Amino acid sequence: MSEPPIRPAADADAPALAALYRDAYGRLADAGFPSSAAETDAAEVREWLAERDCWVVDDPAGHDDAPRVAAAIQLRGREDWPCPEVCRLAVAPERRREGLGAALLDHAEAVVAERGHDRVRLRSFTDHPFLLDWYAARGYERVGLQRLDSRPFDVPILERRL
Repeated sequence: MSEPPIRPAADADAPALAALYRDAYGRLADAGFPSSAAETDAAEVREWLAERDCWVVDDPAGHDDAPRVAAAIQLRGREDWPCPEVCRLAVAPERRREGLGAALLDHAEAVVAERGHDRVRLRSFTDHPFLLDWYAARGYERVGLQRLDSRPFDVPILERRL
């Protein structure tokens, strides 16, 4: 399978990104993992784009002149961590198992390494049925746990040495 074309997200992508996040994270919320991303809108996505790096894979099945995003990932600096954080990885439910998430994660990890960091972190969901195993298979190890009073789960902090 060839690598999908990955490009930096642009401000014009905000509506399509908001729709992707609502769909992907909405399904996670339905499965017991609520996230604010399930209720995001274009204005909030524009704020994220102003503060973070974001890359997308376009969906060639977009229609009605409305661009569609098949997958996205964000990267942000964390003053409280020794390395950047990969966040808001999302793949359109109908495009899962095509390698889009893996390709975007590879891309973000390469950017982190190019910027001189020797590791990257991310947060996931305790007891998620497949994400923790998927990240472990990619070399991520648990280095902490963020307790959440406002959610029915805690958030493992995972790290991968690059």
